[in-house]
Amino acid sequence: MKEQKKQEVAVEKISFILPVLNEKRLVGPQLERLQVYRSAGHEVLLIDGGSSDGSPSGLAGLVDYVDIAPPGRSSQMNRGAELASGDILLFLHIDTILPESADTLIRDACKQAEWGWFDVELADDGWPYRLISWMMNRRSRITAVCTGDQALFVKRGLFLDVGGFPALPLMEDVAISKLLRGRSAAMAISSPVRTSARRWRENGLISTVMQMWLLRLRYFLGSSPESLSAMYYPPKRCKFPQSRIAIFAREPVLGAVKTRLAADIGDDTALGLYKRMATRIVTCCRSSALAKVELWVSSNVDNKYFLSVCNKRDIYSQCDGGLGAKMSFTVAEVLERNGAENLILIGTDCPAMDYKYLEDALFQLNQAKDGVARVVLGPAEDGGYVLIGLNRSIPGIFQNISWGSSGVLEETLAYIRSEGIDYCLLPPLRDIDTLEDLDSLASLDPPIQY
Repeated sequence: MKEQKKQEVAVEKISFILPVLNEKRLVGPQLERLQVYRSAGHEVLLIDGGSSDGSPSGLAGLVDYVDIAPPGRSSQMNRGAELASGDILLFLHIDTILPESADTLIRDACKQAEWGWFDVELADDGWPYRLISWMMNRRSRITAVCTGDQALFVKRGLFLDVGGFPALPLMEDVAISKLLRGRSAAMAISSPVRTSARRWRENGLISTVMQMWLLRLRYFLGSSPESLSAMYYPPKRCKFPQSRIAIFAREPVLGAVKTRLAADIGDDTALGLYKRMATRIVTCCRSSALAKVELWVSSNVDNKYFLSVCNKRDIYSQCDGGLGAKMSFTVAEVLERNGAENLILIGTDCPAMDYKYLEDALFQLNQAKDGVARVVLGPAEDGGYVLIGLNRSIPGIFQNISWGSSGVLEETLAYIRSEGIDYCLLPPLRDIDTLEDLDSLASLDPPIQY
C-alpha cells in the first residue's frame, strides 16, 4: 500500500511547457494564470525560439525555467521536455487558456490513459467559430489526432518511448499523435481550453479553414513538412538583405571545446555550456530576420548538433590554418562567392549578444559610403573582440595578431588606423572563457543555467 501511494504521488507533478516566439504581449498574462499550478507543486517552463521582442525577458518569479532552443515548436517543446522534472508533460500554446483545475483534470485523465488532450473552443462566440470548434473536437476524437491548440498532455515515460516530437517544421502535433495512439489509448477532456481566434480573424475565416484542410490533405498524401511549412509560414524578408551573419563554431566534441573552463568545471559541464551558448547565438541570429545566417564550423558539417540548430544548406567548413587565416578565408568566401555586400563575423562565446546588438552592428556597417571600406568592431571586455563587420575583404586585418591575448583589439585597431580605414566601435561585451566569467551568466535575461 505504501509503495502504491508513492507511485500515485509521483505522477501528480505536471510540467507545463510553453513554446514562445515573439509573443511578449501574451507571455505575462499566461504565466500569471499558471501561478496557481506552481503553488500546487507543479512547474512551468518557457522555451523561447529566439524572440526579438523580449518575450523571455523579465520573467523572474513567474517560471521555473527559461531556455532558448532553435525556432520551431518541435525543437522548443522537446527541449522543454528534456528540462522538465514532472511525470506528466503538458504542452501549452501561449494563447491557449486552460479550464479551471486543469491539473486535476489531467491527473484524472492519466489514471485512464497515458496521453490525451482537451476539447477546444475558439475565443469568439460567433456561430462560425463555434462550428469550427465543434468540427475540431469531433475530428480529434474520431481520429485520435489532436492539434497543438488542444494542449496535448502525455506521461513522461511514453513521451520518451516514442522519441518525443518528430523534428518537423510543421505538423509535429499530427505526427506525435499518430505515434502515441499506436502505443496507448487516449483520453479527451471535455472541459475545453479556450484558444485565440486571431489566425481566423487576421487571415479570413473561410481561407484559414481551407488552408488547414489543404495542409492536412497534402501531408496525408505525402508532401514534405518543409514544403508545407513554407506555405504556412511565408519566409520573412530580411531587414538587411545584402548582408550576411557568419557564425564560427567548433564541433561539439567532449574535451575539445571550452578547454580553459573545462579545467575548472569538467569536460561534460563545459560541453553542455558550449552547446547552450552556441544554441543561444545561432537561434538569436536565425530568428532575427536581420540577414541571412551562415554557420562556419571547424569540422564535420554533418554533426547532429549542427543540423539541429541550422539548415544543412547554410553550414560551411572553415579552412585549415590559424584563426586569422580562417577568418580571412570566410570573409573572402562570403563576400566574393556568395555575392553579399557586407557581413558580420561572430563566435559562440558571447551569450550577451542580442538582437539589438546585431541590428546596431549591421546598421553601422551599412553606413559605409560608396566605395569606402568600413569596419565595425564589438569589443570584448578581456581585450579581444566578439564581433567584426566588414564590407570588403581586408586580409591584413587578420594578420600579425596575437590571437588569444588581451591585445587583440588594440592590434586590430592599430592596423585599421594605419591604413586609414573607416571604423566604428560598439559597446563592449563579456565573453565566457574563464571561471570568473561564469558569474555573468546569471545576469543575462533570460539567464543561462549550466
